[in-house]
Amino acid sequence: MADASAIEIRLGGFVDFVCARSTGRIAAVADTVSMYAEPYPFERDFYGPMRKAVLDGIANRDDVSRTNQVCESCSVRKKEHYQALTSGWQRWRRGKDVVVNPRGEDWRRQDLVVRVSPPIIVRSRNQRDLVWLYYKEPELTSDAARIANRIVELAIPSSIGRPAVLDIRRAKLHRASSPLPRGFDALLNAEVSAFTSLYEALRHSA
Repeated sequence: MADASAIEIRLGGFVDFVCARSTGRIAAVADTVSMYAEPYPFERDFYGPMRKAVLDGIANRDDVSRTNQVCESCSVRKKEHYQALTSGWQRWRRGKDVVVNPRGEDWRRQDLVVRVSPPIIVRSRNQRDLVWLYYKEPELTSDAARIANRIVELAIPSSIGRPAVLDIRRAKLHRASSPLPRGFDALLNAEVSAFTSLYEALRHSA
């Protein structure tokens, strides 16, 4: 990173923090602390093989077969989750013109750098949706979708596409809504302060 004092986090990690309550916030920040302590191995990413199947499949126009294959070959622990993701992805994907988005940007506030990389673009006659993919089991809340969409909107030029979040398991696309509640960006800035403060406290106590 350019600034050695900056804290880096993925968009999903920051969204998890903002939406978490009480001690859940500690867990969200602790994940970031542990990632700095040692390289993050691919095998620790529970959804890593599914992410790879989706994105490699889109690039090669065989995402349906790849998601089926990774679902069939996954461990028993992952099976139920991967089945839900495969089913949801294929229901939503049908008939759409989807391409991989090669562009990512950073959203910088104070000492926090949020990596913003919506992985796909959905093209239609009059619109391009720039889509961040949500893989987790709990249903994506409207607040989480709104936060993610707003950060994408702030980080990436609108010419690339309209921000949206896909809750894959439920085949549900959440597009950016407007107008935002008054003070929404100020709230995000306050959450950045809360995250960085807790991060420093946990890092020094580790």
